[in-house]
Amino acid sequence: MKQIAESGVTILACSHDPNHVCWYCDRVVVMNHSHILREGSPQEVITETILDEIYRNVCAVWNLDEARMVLPKEVASRKKREMM
Repeated sequence: MKQIAESGVTILACSHDPNHVCWYCDRVVVMNHSHILREGSPQEVITETILDEIYRNVCAVWNLDEARMVLPKEVASRKKREMM
């Protein structure tokens, strides 16, 4: 998809996986129950606040080097404890 987009073609995709959005999209529109909650870059939009509103407080956002990853909060908490 990145190669196609880099050639100048606009791609409209729908995903329920915030990791795909973080990794592959330049611009994001987050919707919940037919309402637009936020739009912008994945870094601006894929935040714990927005994810809490959509997924009811079960996701954590991790910034790993240059990549952003969304994990279940219980997994993120366990990983955080392991890193200490």
